[in-house]
Amino acid sequence: MAAFTKSREEQRFSPMKFFLKLVVLAALTILANAQTPQPSASEWSAKSKRAQKTQWRVGSRRCVLQANVFALKRVNPSLRELELVCTAALTGRKGRRPNFLWS
Repeated sequence: MAAFTKSREEQRFSPMKFFLKLVVLAALTILANAQTPQPSASEWSAKSKRAQKTQWRVGSRRCVLQANVFALKRVNPSLRELELVCTAALTGRKGRRPNFLWS
């Protein structure tokens, strides 16, 4: 009977052993999940692709509305911006913003 009972030292909780068990469990879970076949995007049906895109749009729209961020409106570029872009395209140089815009 004495062979089956644990001493007080063996019955104490060991944080290091518990941590190692958690690490091993996490590693085994990750390895098991990595071995499950994941369908590639080319294997999805057109219907499921559309459903996923719709779900993403609805979710992103909901996040924007909850954050009280309004959609940006497209505006035409100013004449100065067009000149900078065209000059950079013709000369092959990259234009940079003037310093007063950053201050």
